[in-house]
Amino acid sequence: STDSPNTPWFITGAFIEGHEGTGEVLSTLDEDMANFLRKLAAEGTLRDTALFIVADHGLHMGLNFVYTTNGIIEHANPAFFALLPESMLNKEQMETLDHNEQALMTANHVYHTLRDALKLPASNPELSLLQTKLPLDATCSTAGIEDEYCQCK
Repeated sequence: STDSPNTPWFITGAFIEGHEGTGEVLSTLDEDMANFLRKLAAEGTLRDTALFIVADHGLHMGLNFVYTTNGIIEHANPAFFALLPESMLNKEQMETLDHNEQALMTANHVYHTLRDALKLPASNPELSLLQTKLPLDATCSTAGIEDEYCQCK
């Protein structure tokens, strides 16, 4: 039962607005997402909520994707945004996550970070963005990203 305010819960949402060719539908998500986050902040929910926004790629339809360098990069570039409450992290973890903000990371890093944040067993601290500061000069080769998926070029 979720009657207790201390009962943890998990929610996921899937959005396919980026699969529409003009980009107009995608823009409708911006205001709704901002309003949703503002409501969570106003009611205090974000004080004890971990929020992860993850995407496998950016917009991949329309002329932008086909004809521009930015479109090609966005198509193959995943996104990972993490908003974690201070109550969930110690000072060192906050500094490590902040350091890793611009580091080259892989899905494997995201996986182990989620496991670490949720305190699940079998988490690899060496791959968690909360435990290990990644090198800021990493390349696709050193991160284990195959050439066809590399955005460093």
